[in-house]
Amino acid sequence: MFSGLAVWAFFLLSGFLITGALNSRYRFGRTDLFEFSVNRALRIFPTYWLSLFLAFISIWMFGHLVDPRSINSALGIPDSGLEWISTVFILGGTFLGLGRLETSLSPSSWAVDVEILMYAASMLWLSRTWKGAKLTLLICAGAFPFLYLTSKLLVRNGYPELAGSLTYSFLPVALIPYALGACIWHLRDKFKKPERPHTHLLIASVGFLLCGSLLSRWSVTASFLVALPLLAYITWLLSLNKAKGAGVRIDAFFGHMAYPVYLLHWIGNHVALALGVMWGGAASVVLAIPDEKNGLLQTTVAGFALVVLVTLLISAVIAWCFESPIDARRRKWSSQLSTTFFGEGKSQQKENHT
Repeated sequence: MFSGLAVWAFFLLSGFLITGALNSRYRFGRTDLFEFSVNRALRIFPTYWLSLFLAFISIWMFGHLVDPRSINSALGIPDSGLEWISTVFILGGTFLGLGRLETSLSPSSWAVDVEILMYAASMLWLSRTWKGAKLTLLICAGAFPFLYLTSKLLVRNGYPELAGSLTYSFLPVALIPYALGACIWHLRDKFKKPERPHTHLLIASVGFLLCGSLLSRWSVTASFLVALPLLAYITWLLSLNKAKGAGVRIDAFFGHMAYPVYLLHWIGNHVALALGVMWGGAASVVLAIPDEKNGLLQTTVAGFALVVLVTLLISAVIAWCFESPIDARRRKWSSQLSTTFFGEGKSQQKENHT
């Protein structure tokens, strides 16, 4: 349950940050949007392709010890050309958030696919103005009850997976948290800062945890909808704290870790359980136990701790040795490409404008 809430939190935070970047650093001109697109591509694809390589190595080396499909039913080496194309280029693995690849080296890449579509929406209309963000939020929120009722009919007719996607990852639904994040950015200066922001942040965070742990037992949909305003408030509170000095570097490092953690948590799971088999031969007892309902391995507390450790270690190495060097250069590269295609970079455009 928390994994689904975390994805919606990611969408909301992304809507906030992307709207801020487009309105502050970029100005929606042709050259600006080109640079933004190149920046996003350099942010998404190099680390994603590295994650595919690591997934392939993990399955090749440890697949005989732990079946990757016992961890995630879609985790594996693609069998067809179409699966390879969708796996490598992300787009096409899902249709507007509906459906998933049957086999992929990155089962979680569907959210990145949806995220790319959200970037397009941001550039076209969503992030440009407060009215665009508000209208998107109202339209998508208004459509949600109809999609919810449709999902109930799909469940009754034997399509539970499609029903789940319709009220969770379908683009009009996924745009609800994303557009809310965009609205929060546009209205960020209109809210009064609380006297004790850290106390408010703690209370909102506890409420979010309760949504995932308690409210979800009664209604998954209710837990997601109630969590949204809490996530919006948390995002706004976090934006009030401006890091300085070493804090900026620490924030940047953990920011670079977030994407690898998301992409590699299934591989971290696979590697951790394989190490357990190699060391003790009892991963199924100490680290994971089979779940008879879905036929997958469910990690124990010890197994979860090892998975988190392995995933964080791999992600930290990638953040330090791969993400940070690329991040330090991608703005320069995008500006150079802009100059190549349009004859002048954004900095030159600003000089001409002034």
